[in-house]
Amino acid sequence: MSTPKGNSLLFDKSVDLVLMFLGLYAAMAVQDFADHHKEKSHYRQLVQGFQEELASNQSQRSNIEEKLGTLSESKEIGQAGDSFEYFTAQTQYMTSFLSCYEDLKLSDRRSKLSPERKKECGALFKQKFKRTPPEHLDLSPVYRRDVWRFYLAGGVQLFQTFEKPSTQPRCHIEGKASLGLSICIGSVYNKLSTVENQVSEIQRLVNDTYFNRQGILDAEFKSFKRHMRRLGKRKDKAATEQTKAHIAELYLHLREGQLAVDLSLSLMRFKIKQLKKTASELNLRFDEVLSALNTELK
Repeated sequence: MSTPKGNSLLFDKSVDLVLMFLGLYAAMAVQDFADHHKEKSHYRQLVQGFQEELASNQSQRSNIEEKLGTLSESKEIGQAGDSFEYFTAQTQYMTSFLSCYEDLKLSDRRSKLSPERKKECGALFKQKFKRTPPEHLDLSPVYRRDVWRFYLAGGVQLFQTFEKPSTQPRCHIEGKASLGLSICIGSVYNKLSTVENQVSEIQRLVNDTYFNRQGILDAEFKSFKRHMRRLGKRKDKAATEQTKAHIAELYLHLREGQLAVDLSLSLMRFKIKQLKKTASELNLRFDEVLSALNTELK
């Protein structure tokens, strides 16, 4: 039979045990609250980070417009056309040079040439081709992906936990409304990659076409100059026939080169039109997602 003193001791121990569990539960609850508050703070920082990064990426639009003209003007090609214009101008100069050389050096009709023609050819030989060559085309926007990489590394869970449900569209993807903020943000970065790929294609087309064809053009003209030096002042029939044959071959190469450049120019215009369409869509997506981020932060 238990004594009153034993019952009191048992009661005291039970109370201590209950208080210990309550204390442990309270401590865990406080820790959970602190962790939740900390994670929510991290989520807010992540949303703010996306806000800053996307605003920075949106400003890169100016780099494309500076080189290719405004996005709304699909027919503008800006600096992308400089190398093609330079090549065409040089081809025209070389064609005129060869024509003048035939008239003044190889033709028995020199005495019958008009004074204007002689003056024109003399000026052409003297002034040479002095147009400044274009610079290497660089369109690449410098898009940032620091916050996006952080999101992929661990921020996904924060969005799954704290992203507020929405009944209003956060953005429109391929014409369809999307309610998920994280999905809208991901779609922006996918668009960035599309723009970068299109820019890379245009740069490669412009630079490869220009430098390849320009190299061929320069080499052929230098070859003709060496031919003229080799023949010197020879006026015999054999030398004249050799030079005429060389010039006929050069005419053919000039036409072929110009045709190839014209085809590349047409293709480039089409690609620039596509790029401007994608960049315009990206700009609208930026506006939508930045607005959604602002709403999320509020």
